[in-house]
Amino acid sequence: MDAAGTVKQVNNYYPSGTSMAERRTDQAVQPFKFGGKELDRTNNLDFYDFVARSYDPVLMRFTRPDPLAEKYPGIGTYLYCANNPVNRIDPDGRDWYWIDYDNEEKRSLQYDPNIKKDSKLEANQRYAGATLTFGTGTYRADGSIMFSSEKDAYSRIWNSSLSTGKEEMGVITDKGVLVVPNYKNTSGEVNLSDYGYSVKDGNVVDAGGTSYNTLATAHTHPGGGGPSTYTLDGHGDLGFAAFKTPFKPVYVLQMNNVNNISLIVASPNTTGTVSGYNYRRFNITKAYPVANPESLFKGNFKLSQYTWSNNFRRLLQK
Repeated sequence: MDAAGTVKQVNNYYPSGTSMAERRTDQAVQPFKFGGKELDRTNNLDFYDFVARSYDPVLMRFTRPDPLAEKYPGIGTYLYCANNPVNRIDPDGRDWYWIDYDNEEKRSLQYDPNIKKDSKLEANQRYAGATLTFGTGTYRADGSIMFSSEKDAYSRIWNSSLSTGKEEMGVITDKGVLVVPNYKNTSGEVNLSDYGYSVKDGNVVDAGGTSYNTLATAHTHPGGGGPSTYTLDGHGDLGFAAFKTPFKPVYVLQMNNVNNISLIVASPNTTGTVSGYNYRRFNITKAYPVANPESLFKGNFKLSQYTWSNNFRRLLQK
């Protein structure tokens, strides 16, 4: 702006000899500014591109109504993360959708990192939202689900594995079972780091930094095998038990008509060597036939109660 108050166009062209480093650090043309987002200067609108929405720095608000605004009438239609961006994130509008919703018995909620409110869905799919609560599950923006009912959580991971052929994992906490995201899982692995999750002091931590008081973990083995001790690229369930959640059982739901529940539990491996492992494997179903997957789905057997009622530290001392 000059002395007369006239806005002047910024000259984004450089004389010959200007280095690339100088161009990248020039704030007049550096496109990534507030929040690390790109400043879109198309048609002189100067909006920040937040992927799922645009932000107007002059009005200090997003320019599109939130797709779930009707759920929060007391906050406003242009809210972002329910007006709580400090504790919540919604980086790219990835959402949940219904599949087979015309068939009540088959319909299920699924998560796809590429689905957004305006995405074109298949004929048997219906947009559900970025987050929602259905039954005993809270469907979260990162693709995970917190179930207050254990049996519903186990049914979810079992049925998902039947559908996809991939492993599924639930984190058994003192507040319920957190089913972790699954869209990067394989038939032989659930890698928490794929979703920004980690494990600290034996407790699973989600991508937002929330730590869950972890009692145990449970995951499916679509091929029917028991807890793995060695795989092509590591020590499998044994490595997870020893390095991530020592003294806490890693339960395996064995599928493929085996239909057993087994576990592996390990002491910390302080040496990082094969000789440093101290672990036990145990097939629960073979010892107690009533403790089977079907009992889990009906709520007649709970892995949380089984965990509380056994002293795994003492087991590892034998």
